[in-house]
Amino acid sequence: MNRWLRAFSLELRLLRSNPVLLVLPLLFGAWMVYSLAGIAPPVSQDLYLYVYDFHKVKHTLTLGAAMLLGILLIRRDTAKTAYEWTAGLPVSPAVLFSVKYAAGLLYLSLFTAAMAVVYVYFALRYGISRPVMVQELTFFAIQYEWSYMVTLALAMLLAISIRNRIVYLIGFCAWVFGTFFIDQFIIERLGILELRVLKPFHLSGMTLDSFYGNEAWGPWIKERETWLARWFVLSFTLVLLTVCVTILKWVRPSGTRGRWAAALILFTVLSASSYYTYIKFWTPHFAAYRDQLGNAPTESVYNQRTITQFAVNSYKMELAPVSPDGLQATVEVSLHPADLPQGDVSFTLHDYFHVEQLLLDNQPVPFKRGGNLVSVESRYFDSSKSSQILTFSYKSKGLNWTYGPRQGEQIISFVKDPYLYLPHSAAWYPLPNNGPLYLTDEHNKELFYGGPQPLAQPADFDVTFKGFSTPIYGSITEKQGSASIQHFEQKGIKHLTFLAGNLIQFSDAKGSLKLQTTPGNRLEADLFWKDILRMKAYYEAVLKTNLSAVRNIVYLSYGNLISPDSHQSAVAGSSYYINESKNHNLDDYQRIRTTYALLFGDDVYQVSYAEVSRDANGSMDESVKPSIFMEIRSAFLYLYYRDGLQLTEEQIRSVQFSDQFLPKDRMPGGRGLGQQIKNSILLQVREALDTGKAEEVKRVLAYFYKKGLSAPDAPFRYPVVTLDDWNREWAKVFGS
Repeated sequence: MNRWLRAFSLELRLLRSNPVLLVLPLLFGAWMVYSLAGIAPPVSQDLYLYVYDFHKVKHTLTLGAAMLLGILLIRRDTAKTAYEWTAGLPVSPAVLFSVKYAAGLLYLSLFTAAMAVVYVYFALRYGISRPVMVQELTFFAIQYEWSYMVTLALAMLLAISIRNRIVYLIGFCAWVFGTFFIDQFIIERLGILELRVLKPFHLSGMTLDSFYGNEAWGPWIKERETWLARWFVLSFTLVLLTVCVTILKWVRPSGTRGRWAAALILFTVLSASSYYTYIKFWTPHFAAYRDQLGNAPTESVYNQRTITQFAVNSYKMELAPVSPDGLQATVEVSLHPADLPQGDVSFTLHDYFHVEQLLLDNQPVPFKRGGNLVSVESRYFDSSKSSQILTFSYKSKGLNWTYGPRQGEQIISFVKDPYLYLPHSAAWYPLPNNGPLYLTDEHNKELFYGGPQPLAQPADFDVTFKGFSTPIYGSITEKQGSASIQHFEQKGIKHLTFLAGNLIQFSDAKGSLKLQTTPGNRLEADLFWKDILRMKAYYEAVLKTNLSAVRNIVYLSYGNLISPDSHQSAVAGSSYYINESKNHNLDDYQRIRTTYALLFGDDVYQVSYAEVSRDANGSMDESVKPSIFMEIRSAFLYLYYRDGLQLTEEQIRSVQFSDQFLPKDRMPGGRGLGQQIKNSILLQVREALDTGKAEEVKRVLAYFYKKGLSAPDAPFRYPVVTLDDWNREWAKVFGS
């Protein structure tokens, strides 16, 4: 042991004597500081988003340094003819090699330490809680050490096997191949599903397009796959190290050659077994993908198919976790038997959910399961009854996963307590239609997840979660919340989404409005939240009513998950979902959209119905009447910035997209009727505010707000307000 420690001390001294090596970890830490210090508006200020962006590129670059270091450690003496005399020393080649490997790994750990120090500093600055900080730091630190471990072993094997200087070029090629090339060209660009099993051979494990970039769920829901890959990397590293020592033992006469050869065979079997286990993890995903690809219609077939839909009255659901990553669900669907189609009565339910039993009015009823459809023959229903209850009992296990050559891997839904993701786009509850969830191209080679048909008519929802260990956030109103039971209920809803994960929550004093986001967004969300509360208080005072159209704001990055809505932001139930990206964040524009959502129950913006005259099919229809309700809505924004925030128009111009609600003294030519009417209204409001008649303006706007300015089903169902209506009320209030 003393010999090993002395040799280890010598290797460390030689590393310390190289000033370039000493300064590299410091430069790496400074680079990370520079990258994170530049986080500022107007783009997203999500710390985790930028941290992962740094890791997936800059950390991969440090593996180049690890490759070079491993080659240098061997070529400095072991691979040189001038140092053959060291073979006569009473020290085993295994000792000399292990010393070099340990010293190199310890040096590379300085990069991990630099990353950790910088991350902790910024995490504290962003107000991230200690448990979350430790959890995220642990994940990244392990990824760093694992990648350095295998890269250093590979570099040293190359140097031992190839004594010529060309080993530097080969090492460079191995680094490029094992990082960017295997990621972007082999796994992603070729579009072959089975190549996903090559992911453990990526040296850093943090690919450019990865679930790890999702702070709410990514690293945690992929934990099993991550550790299966890590165990393979560990065993493969042992194989590389054993090969190195075995080669050195064969160069120098040794009595332990047989032992090292046996160890090599053992570690090779262990590595092969761990890789086989990893492949078995992917087998169900491959099978599910092939089944969906075989059952999915092409777009041309889908366009010719008639989708049968029918209305249901209500849903009553009870959901509970089973096993580490499963869900048990009981869903009661209330329906009118007279409204059902003849033949098969079909419900869309993703085949990820295994249906155990169907009950009709508490009696078992036969059913057929074909792909994503659950069908019951109409003859089992009693049309003489006003309503019947059809009860579905089903369960799920693991991740609901899909793949597309263009989209890559995507997760549709999952339940892995304390993580949960059940978007309405996942068809996780039975929907009354027979529409397909997947489509394929005309050659049946590419699969696309289109999601389910929405409910034909709104329904009432009553949902109870039991036994979950973390708060669950839903798109409908929560009626009861406790440590083990959460109850949600709302009437007249078309979509239903629930989620839980690595989230933080902001709430007003009454609990009437809440915001959920990820820990990395705390600073940006806090500023946004304060602005929203100030805006909400102002409008409630002006309108003399509580703004309750939206009770929940959810701001998340979905990344490789199928998002709840195809839009960047949308109202669903009593929740407003904002899809986060670097350029779609909580900026001034999103404040405007959120203001609309809170005021009107929709975030429709920059749209006019002042000249609309066509129906949903594009045909002329006299019953479709023009309306200026959107033009009146813009006056609410102008009033708030002028009266609520006490800003001048010059100051308001610094707000993004303020030109949409600021009056113009001169209207450019070619503007539509809607733009002209909006500008006329805003000029009226400006003149009134300039003359100290803010209260009169508030009364006019409150009148139209009470009449209704919401348009959740626009463009073909909306309130009809004419310019005469506006002028009449304005004259009435202002006495002119």
